[in-house]
Amino acid sequence: MSNVVTPSIKATVNYQADRAGAGVYSTWTPELTSLKLKPVETRVVDMRALSPAPTLQREGFALVDHAVTGDWADKAWLESAYVESCVELARRVTGAPIAFPMYFPVLRSSDPSKGVDPAGFLHIDQPRDTYFPQVEAKAKELGHTIKRAAIINVWKAITPPPQDRPLAIADIRAVKAEDHVRGLNVEQGGDNRRINVDFVGIAVPDEPLTLYYAPEMTIGQSLVFVGADFDWSHPEGCAHTAVAVPDAPGLVARQSVEQRIVVIYE
Repeated sequence: MSNVVTPSIKATVNYQADRAGAGVYSTWTPELTSLKLKPVETRVVDMRALSPAPTLQREGFALVDHAVTGDWADKAWLESAYVESCVELARRVTGAPIAFPMYFPVLRSSDPSKGVDPAGFLHIDQPRDTYFPQVEAKAKELGHTIKRAAIINVWKAITPPPQDRPLAIADIRAVKAEDHVRGLNVEQGGDNRRINVDFVGIAVPDEPLTLYYAPEMTIGQSLVFVGADFDWSHPEGCAHTAVAVPDAPGLVARQSVEQRIVVIYE
């Protein structure tokens, strides 16, 4: 990252309290949650002020143009036209010839009446050793074989700025593998079955970690970041979390939609 002084805030970020295990997390059945977290004041930098601008290939994340029009409350539209726009976006930003959706879009909101609560701790969605068999099976169903592939997360704020709990992301190169702590995420499948999926929490690192966010995001923009890189010689994925920004006039309860896209490079 550039050493140029950039606008930043201080935010309380929840890390794993130890490396023994991250516990259980569930937005669908909150009473199952048993995380052991340690809040740490963390510097969060406006990624727009970085020079050069961050890229998927270097930092693992980027703020990109992604204009799409539709009814965010329309589940059918979300799962068809919106998802297809994310597939096309992933192709555009990665140059990968093949892309397809993994899972369904998830609406999140800091207003619990309007979506699933954003995850309030630093994490990677899934460890790639459990992610890859799912991706490989889905690719095979679609007639593709995988030599090199990744998951690209597309995150879009769908309420106007300024949002109260934006997404903050770590540079993919900055989090060490020894700070990864595995936990269990209890989710709801598309057919309303309960499913268990591993996640990776992040323990407090020896050196302070800087996160990056995009305040004042508009509906025509999306954050894209590497959710999992299936080249085991590369870092695993970008750790991320929702952060509470300092109180300011006009803060809007964040609503967002996230979609995961598989890209196959070859």
